[in-house]
Amino acid sequence: MSESNTFTKRELQRVGAAVLLIAVLGTIIILGMTIAMGHYNSLAHAGPKAAIDGIAIGLLIGRRGRWRLLGLVGIVYGLVLLCQVGLLYLLPIMTVAGVAAAAVGRVISPMHRPLAIAAAVATYELLAGTGGAVRIVFGTRGDEPLIWALWIGEEALRALGGVIGVVVAHRMLAGWSKPRETELSSSDFAPGTRRDNRQPGVGAAALRLTVLIGATILPLSIRHTPSLCAFAGIAVAYALWAGLRRQLVHLFLMFLFGWLVFSGLSIAWHQDLHRVTEIAESLVLRFLPMTLSAAVLVETTRSVDLLRCFRAIGMGPVVLLPLSHVVRQAPVLRREWFGSLRRLRLSSGGRFWLLRRPREAARLLIAQPFRKLAAQLIEA
Repeated sequence: MSESNTFTKRELQRVGAAVLLIAVLGTIIILGMTIAMGHYNSLAHAGPKAAIDGIAIGLLIGRRGRWRLLGLVGIVYGLVLLCQVGLLYLLPIMTVAGVAAAAVGRVISPMHRPLAIAAAVATYELLAGTGGAVRIVFGTRGDEPLIWALWIGEEALRALGGVIGVVVAHRMLAGWSKPRETELSSSDFAPGTRRDNRQPGVGAAALRLTVLIGATILPLSIRHTPSLCAFAGIAVAYALWAGLRRQLVHLFLMFLFGWLVFSGLSIAWHQDLHRVTEIAESLVLRFLPMTLSAAVLVETTRSVDLLRCFRAIGMGPVVLLPLSHVVRQAPVLRREWFGSLRRLRLSSGGRFWLLRRPREAARLLIAQPFRKLAAQLIEA
């Protein structure tokens, strides 16, 4: 996998670094806002997440990067999303978004390259955001005008955030200097004594990935409430069999809070109590199996086995090399992230340590991994 006719090895490594930046920082933003609000709200994180996308793409293309790299970013990131949440339809959406954005950038680039990068990122964000429209149609039957209005607002925030990210990337490239070595020692990032549930084998990885895809697609196509309840029960049993205990409680609490929030908003808007049960069906019964199956895949599957699965179905080195960079580095960054949390908690002591030291928490949880990932992308 050293070279290909279309991409050099260094270009493939930079694509992997860009996708890693998008995936890791985007996940931190989404999870952070979900925890802060108690429920998932795509409108809240649309702008910041798009800014991360714009920074990653701006760093990738800014220094004489070829536009075809952006098309490959869409493909690799679509595969990462497939492994994260099992949304198979996002793979073609992200592929089209990457290829179309690369085409737009290539057309405008001879006239003004910075403008071309901004236009490409805006195109990428708008097309990638169509996945939200698919979720609305299948999750709410498409008859909630308020949710459609929120999606339109989300699209605008995505485009604006992406352009802002490009501006930030341009300034980073102009004044970039190699980051200093962190003052934290490797012992601060010790993984701890957590039990390892990961099962080796390509077959086990393929089975868990297939279960995740099925748990995402099937509930969206079922309209029979008792069947949805039975499917959700099977998903809970599957998570318990895989060894998820504490994660299961946290997910239940998150879904419960989200149901209460959205139910209150729906009653205030429609003055119809019947919609409360419909929201429970859409939010909990349809998305709980997907969430649990994704947690099982992440917690119990080795990254190398996932790569072997994709190789077995004929995926070439052009995609596998940047994808391998993502799946191998993401667990390392995750251990470092949780190690930073432990270090901050121990040094603070007592309760509400995260609220009492917000600046230190932001530096360890966001600024430090961002600078590290950006350095990997620029210097790859």
